Amino acid sequence: MINSEDVLVSSEDVLVTSEDVLVNSEDVLVTSEDVLVTSEDVLVSSEDVLVTSEDVLVNSEDVLVTSEDVLVTSEDVLVTSEDVLVTSEDVLVTSEDVLVTSEDVLVTSEDVLVTSEDVLVTSEDVLVTSEDVFQES
Repeated sequence: MINSEDVLVSSEDVLVTSEDVLVNSEDVLVTSEDVLVTSEDVLVSSEDVLVTSEDVLVNSEDVLVTSEDVLVTSEDVLVTSEDVLVTSEDVLVTSEDVLVTSEDVLVTSEDVLVTSEDVLVTSEDVLVTSEDVFQES
């Protein structure tokens, strides 16, 4: 009979290598209860995410712009004479659009100048009869 006192085994006496251990996948069973992952265990940085324009699709139905979203001031609008073209077809004035009264017209003696060149009297313009002469005498 051997007593345990008679046997001394130290770690130097035992050598186990990876060739001595064989584990089959059938020997290992892991369930979801055995795995716990928290948000502290996951770190994602912006360097890990790449989004390109091909990944984004926006339809016109997805965009709504109201008048509250748009503000245009006079500083935003510049119109020059090159931007405006008016032709005679664009302007129509009728006699109903023009009214002139006698109050709108004032003529003074300074506005009228008559010279001797403006007056021409010929012998045809003067007719004297014997009655005209007789009355004078």
